[in-house]
Amino acid sequence: MSFRVIHIFLAVVFFFARTSFAQDVEHVDSPPRQRESHTLSARPHQLAGWQEVSEKIRAVRVYSVADGIIQETVFHREALQEAGELRVSGYVTGIVFLCEEPMTITVEGYKASDIIENPDGTFKVKHLGSIQPSDELIPALTEMNKRLRDRDHVPGGYSCFPRVFGDSIGPGDRVDITFEHEGTKYETAILQSGPHDVQTVLSNPGAESRPVTFRFLGTSAQQLREQISDFEQRLSAIAESIYHVEKTLNTRLVETVNIVGVGEIYDAVACDGSNDIWFYVTAFREEPLAELKTIASHESIHIYVDKNRVTRDPAIRKLFADLKGYDTLSLERFMIITAGEVPAEMAQQDAPTATLLALIDEKNFLEGMKGGHSGTSIEEFCTSFIHSLLVLDRLEQTIDRPLSFANAGDEPQTLSRQEQIAVLDDYIATINALIHVLSAEEPTAESRTFLRRGLDQATGLLEKLRQTT
Repeated sequence: MSFRVIHIFLAVVFFFARTSFAQDVEHVDSPPRQRESHTLSARPHQLAGWQEVSEKIRAVRVYSVADGIIQETVFHREALQEAGELRVSGYVTGIVFLCEEPMTITVEGYKASDIIENPDGTFKVKHLGSIQPSDELIPALTEMNKRLRDRDHVPGGYSCFPRVFGDSIGPGDRVDITFEHEGTKYETAILQSGPHDVQTVLSNPGAESRPVTFRFLGTSAQQLREQISDFEQRLSAIAESIYHVEKTLNTRLVETVNIVGVGEIYDAVACDGSNDIWFYVTAFREEPLAELKTIASHESIHIYVDKNRVTRDPAIRKLFADLKGYDTLSLERFMIITAGEVPAEMAQQDAPTATLLALIDEKNFLEGMKGGHSGTSIEEFCTSFIHSLLVLDRLEQTIDRPLSFANAGDEPQTLSRQEQIAVLDDYIATINALIHVLSAEEPTAESRTFLRRGLDQATGLLEKLRQTT
């Protein structure tokens, strides 16, 4: 399951028309893109300030979602000067501004981010990723531009994208934008179709439950209900899994489940600092109910891990570096210990001895499932590990089954008795590390009971295996 915030980068291909996407995301095709010409709203307004500001704007590129397709609409200076409001099909999911001079731009009250030039000549767009330059939208910098450069910032280049690609920027029928340059300020808007529809679902009607809010972006609950025969069952499956995780961990985690109507992205994600989950509509529609439950549980636990700052604990970081097989003096170990992550280009394959990373992958721990990539990051490791604790009754049968390893091709491997004992030692060490960090961050009787119950069960299995060796 590719379920972390980094996978919004798969949308980077839309940023420039001739850009190729260079991130390594498996089994994800680029969403379709449709280019449209601009249309403008003719609402009367004072144009004096706008004429002065718009002279400094080279182009505005708007990314919108309509009928499951990413659309690009480019408004050049001449079009911008005709009227103050812009109109696009669908709802807005991203905006790029290219100005002749630096200015301050806010979108829905938030300051637009600078576009940054990387040392290799590519450009970094916040919440989107690194992209290749394009003659169409990133012109050669003039001598004046060069004098205005602020370190690596592209002068006059700004962007606004949501943390999850395909989410909406503004909730209503308009996205409000303010341009400010040398004391002159002008307010305008992009007119859009209302991006979402909301439905509340009980996690377990007729029994102990809580309502879960579903937010539909680019589609409506009624449209999906007509297209998907088991639509209500899918909502219920997700809601039930969320409630099960929350009840077990004794904490409220998920505020909203977003169903994103970008048709060709097949994924689900959670974001650090957010209590939401995002399912892209194709995954929501096509995954079996059991897999939907697994995904919902996994993403809910991501929120738990982030909320309790689990990955910041030094003992957890050291344990993950050990499991990855990083040498004591390696740069990878140093970065894991100090920063909690290793850049993708530096990450090595899982060490052959890191059996625990394979054991806790959902595709191994949950028979019949296909997700899990606990070796890719410390966040995924902690999330999949806690997920395994929620179904710990499967531990013994899991270590007896052949395991699929991330770096061992498609051939599953059966563990020897000594390997089973070794992986249980690692499993118990991880529980003890979690007891330390979670007891400090969330000192509730329920969390301690949950972890110690898992510790007792794993320790009992280890003793059983040692007695039969």
